[in-house]
Amino acid sequence: MVDLVVKISHSNDTPAEIRRKLFKDLRIKGEISTTLDGLPASQIEFKVNGINYL
Repeated sequence: MVDLVVKISHSNDTPAEIRRKLFKDLRIKGEISTTLDGLPASQIEFKVNGINYL
């Protein structure tokens, strides 16, 4: 399991910019903007160590 939860309360960076900085080796295959429990969220398809995750 790969935990991609990022909690930054005082940042002007977008979620995509934060991910790029923290997960430089992450190969993102696709991303969809959505909502989760009424809050903005991203569904990301990515690959780590040859294994696909969503």
